[in-house]
Amino acid sequence: MKRCLHFLFSLYCCIIVFCSCKTPDKNHIGVISIPDGIDNIGLINLSEVAKSIKYIPLETKEESLIGEISNILYDKDHIYVVDRSGIIKIFDNEGRYLSGINRLGRGPEEYSNFMSASLVDNNIVVTAFNDVVEYDISGNFIKRVGSPKIDGYNIFFPVSLGKNSYVAPLVKALGASTEDEYCVVAYDSLSNIRKMVANSGPSGAQPLGTSTTNTGEVMVRIMPPTLFRHNDKIRIFCPEALEILSIDKFDVVDTAFVIDYGQYRVPDGIITNSSAGSKHISPLSFIESDDYIFMNMSTRATINGTFTANFLYDKRKMQTRVLYDNIGQKRGFKNDIDGGPGFWPQSTFGGKTLISSVSAISMMEYQYDDTASAKIKEVVSELTENSNPVITIVELK
Repeated sequence: MKRCLHFLFSLYCCIIVFCSCKTPDKNHIGVISIPDGIDNIGLINLSEVAKSIKYIPLETKEESLIGEISNILYDKDHIYVVDRSGIIKIFDNEGRYLSGINRLGRGPEEYSNFMSASLVDNNIVVTAFNDVVEYDISGNFIKRVGSPKIDGYNIFFPVSLGKNSYVAPLVKALGASTEDEYCVVAYDSLSNIRKMVANSGPSGAQPLGTSTTNTGEVMVRIMPPTLFRHNDKIRIFCPEALEILSIDKFDVVDTAFVIDYGQYRVPDGIITNSSAGSKHISPLSFIESDDYIFMNMSTRATINGTFTANFLYDKRKMQTRVLYDNIGQKRGFKNDIDGGPGFWPQSTFGGKTLISSVSAISMMEYQYDDTASAKIKEVVSELTENSNPVITIVELK
């Protein structure tokens, strides 16, 4: 009965999707089933999906010190570590420090520390709140692109699709009278709007701020649209939508995946952070490789008391699993390849490479572990508690 219901839901989702955007081939639309994931809870051995793991200790000296990592970029030759302070540290593929990009400021060639970064066409693209600033790998300024002004909406963290093509999430401005009809805008380097992408989530899913009730003020959920890259396309997830869309550099929008929330879907009209008795699940972030989607989900204590969990969607098998073990509250992949730390990706390169990091202190815990490989113990022997993090590179099968 359960499988039948899931099938009918999937068919229903596909019908919805066919009525909007570019009509997709239903044989190529995967269904990410949240209930199936809940029914498949447990850690997965890393060897099930990966063929190798490599550790790269980042050189530690005064000019290369890293605080809290915001993101890690990788291009086979270089490792770019984006610090939450807004500084980008560049290392070679052996971990030797090369240079840093620190263009914090308010000038036309600078960015604020409220930023994110990505690699596009061999350049570093920094998103500074709602503008894009591009540099070469030496930190030389190339160009700055402002975002368009759209009545009733705010723009947060645009993404570059390549030369002269940008995509940005839209969030209805607080107090705006307009309906939240759109969730993404595509535009060119002159801020000319090329396409507005309709909001495929429920109306009112992306309010921002506080709301006054008869019991006082409550914090309203912040649910901006999520953008993530896969190859030459940008995936679009509008808040609590039933599908993940995809847009290319020609502004063609289609449906990449549909989401079956089952009984875990957030009901329409639920707009506050209150989670008392809630059994709802919402996607928070996505990383996509050729064969998998790695998802962080807000579970509101639905899964064994945990508020966030790692979901894995296998695109080949069309299978969803939750990578969580209540014993020790471990999550992600169990590292059975060399007995090292568990793994969960922070970024991806190409379709087969995953990148993450481990703090020096966490790595040092394995120096006396009988299950740890000789390679891990060799890496640990050169670390101190003040060392920079260790980058982990996983090659998928």
